[in-house]
Amino acid sequence: MDSEHTVASIAEIAADPPARSESGKLRVFISYSRDDLDFADQLDITLRLLGFETSLDRHAISGGEEWRQRLGNLIREADTVVFVLSPSSATSDICDWEVDEALRFQKRIIPVVCRALGGASPSPQLRSLNYIFFYPEPKSPGSGFGSGAARLVEALRTDLEWLREHTRLLLRASEWANGGKAESRLLSGSDIVAAKTWAAGRPKDAPVPTELHLEFIRASEDAQDARLTAQRQQLEEMTAAQDERAKALRAAEQALTRTIRLQRRQAWAGAVIVAVLAMIGWWAYGVISDQLAISHEAAREDIRGQIVAYAAAFGSDESDVARGQSTSPYTTPLVQKLRQKKNLMEAIIDAHQQVLDDSGEKQRPLLSTSMNGQIYLHQQPATRRKRVLAVSVADTGRGAPALTAPPNDVDAIVATLEDAVFSKSDIVILNDPDRKEIEEAIDKITQELRQPPGNGRRAGLAPTSQIRVGLTPVQESHAPDNTLVLFFFSGHGQWDGEKDYIVPRLPGSGDLKDEDIESFISLRSLLQMLEGAAAASVVILDTHFTHASMSSTR
Repeated sequence: MDSEHTVASIAEIAADPPARSESGKLRVFISYSRDDLDFADQLDITLRLLGFETSLDRHAISGGEEWRQRLGNLIREADTVVFVLSPSSATSDICDWEVDEALRFQKRIIPVVCRALGGASPSPQLRSLNYIFFYPEPKSPGSGFGSGAARLVEALRTDLEWLREHTRLLLRASEWANGGKAESRLLSGSDIVAAKTWAAGRPKDAPVPTELHLEFIRASEDAQDARLTAQRQQLEEMTAAQDERAKALRAAEQALTRTIRLQRRQAWAGAVIVAVLAMIGWWAYGVISDQLAISHEAAREDIRGQIVAYAAAFGSDESDVARGQSTSPYTTPLVQKLRQKKNLMEAIIDAHQQVLDDSGEKQRPLLSTSMNGQIYLHQQPATRRKRVLAVSVADTGRGAPALTAPPNDVDAIVATLEDAVFSKSDIVILNDPDRKEIEEAIDKITQELRQPPGNGRRAGLAPTSQIRVGLTPVQESHAPDNTLVLFFFSGHGQWDGEKDYIVPRLPGSGDLKDEDIESFISLRSLLQMLEGAAAASVVILDTHFTHASMSSTR
């Protein structure tokens, strides 16, 4: 390639900088032989000019194990390993070790050839990979430094966000493993859902998650399940204690009746009555204490976090309408439990148990939470600003059969919330909306909750910023304190092999096509939008995510 073309190639890729997440640039580790230091330096400078963060070890290799730890850390922290292939590196034990270390961490490896290999034979792990030539190679017409840099940048940009998440989760998993696997270092709430979605959504030809990745995600999920089980047990113990106090009251009342009837002497009867009233007083004290504790928790203004409830976990199905009802098998018990005026988590847990029992464990609901306290829908602080977005999609208009339950589900949920402390002005209902209508409704709710009461500017309130959409937000937004948004969806769900989606009404007509997935709403995007809308967000999805055609039920 002549010098004019080389300059043009460099200028072209420099004008189009790599996509980068809010937290920084793509990190590249350059592995090379000392004989190729000049080329490695030129490659380092080129990648830095093009917007990448590079690292390469320029220290002399000394005895002992210190160099292994240093290089191992650089490789583990990198998103991609670029291996400078030459006759020297092909026969280098240290370079072979670096390749093994990159494979141990399941890092993507891109071999770049800086000079002809001659008779040198690379390690077996590199032979199956596609080479990028940085010199005029006769077998690769047009090859050279400029075209090689262009091909390398294109390769580095491929699956960039997925690889960055690979590195971020690996570092967190390593900190957890090296820190004695402390529970405090595990993922929680929506982060677990995001990590599982990431692991399931591996792009083609991207490196697989390591066993440490998977162990870290499983341990996070197990720890959260244990916390929910403990919370449920605590709630059951509180209920049992209240039942015991109620029995004591009835026994005390019966004793009082018998004593008054049998004792004729006023003084003796008075003494007995005083003793019995003392027993009742202790019981009343316990009941009042519990009521005060609930009132104190319900009045909290610092509640933050997210609750996500799924009608059916992956691999289980849900039918359209419950037997003998107009609502679904999930919304039917959920509404019943919400009307019992328990805290929201307890109501959802009880509803999930009833769904399991009614379906013979064929429908398995799922619950995830990062909430730092309890929400009582019927007993909320008067200062809390709250909104509800209830969405039903009975007919997607493309490929899927129309459903009966969704509009009835929304009506049942809205009626339940109006019986609590939600006014009609707090609730937005969308029937068969498209993606744009749903996102605009969330955006409007976000803007309303960011405006202080009376449209004044309250000290300390974060200004409105961009709603968080996608894997990593462009601009972090801090949801205002003491705000709540509840999102309810009833309709079709879909899994494309990588991500979960809810399916709004689709444009056009005819059979469903692959490109129609652009009109779906990914679950990850939805959760992030709602996290940015309010301090506390509750997401209830009455659907299941099927990998079959859209003709499948729900």
